[in-house]
Amino acid sequence: MEVFSILFPVAILAFLALLVALSVFMISRWRAGTPFGISFRTIALAYCYLMSAVSLLVLVIGLSMGVKAGLSDVLGRGFSYYVESEMRMMPVPEDKADPSVSRNRELQPIPPEEQEQNARRVERQYKEDLIASITTVVVGGVVWAVHTYGRRRLQTEDALDDFLSKSYATTMLVIFGLVGMVGLTMGINELLRYYLIEPDQFSRRQSPGDAVSTALVFVPIWFYYVLTTLKRGRAEASAESAESM
Repeated sequence: MEVFSILFPVAILAFLALLVALSVFMISRWRAGTPFGISFRTIALAYCYLMSAVSLLVLVIGLSMGVKAGLSDVLGRGFSYYVESEMRMMPVPEDKADPSVSRNRELQPIPPEEQEQNARRVERQYKEDLIASITTVVVGGVVWAVHTYGRRRLQTEDALDDFLSKSYATTMLVIFGLVGMVGLTMGINELLRYYLIEPDQFSRRQSPGDAVSTALVFVPIWFYYVLTTLKRGRAEASAESAESM
């Protein structure tokens, strides 16, 4: 199971939750009799928030692919990619087969030409991950930087702007929290299995690089949004206490 398989449904659920929250916000302002209108500036701000979120996810996925490839440079290709064993259960030659056994199989070396093909396959996967990582990080990083700059220029003290800011932070907190928690759990589990459980001839060793790289990238960003949310919460609590005095 790849950690990124949960990223798309999590993002969809977070987007639906954002739509529900926006609907509740609009209804509450309408019931309170507060004039409500959406300016082009607000539309542009909402667009910048949306593109910032999407491009950040693209950037982080690219970083994760790069970390996965980098880990294989340090810890060996088998850490991040499936490397065929040099031995395999193969049919016994007819002149050595036991007629009394229905399926004569024994552990035999894989032919050298097949080993070379497997090695080339692993190197091709490694290079593809590097290319995809560089492309994704550059595109995602540029788009994220441009739209982050745009939303900071458009941000005001308006209530709707404040709602969009809080919704963006909450959405990112949920997405990075869920993926980071799953990635951290799977990463630790697969890392321990990789180093503590020796595979036999009938099973292959699961490469932990994908889950570990996900945890290494997503967990720090998850903690960043946790700390940012707590900091903003304390600031709002202090402001409310000052106003009530």
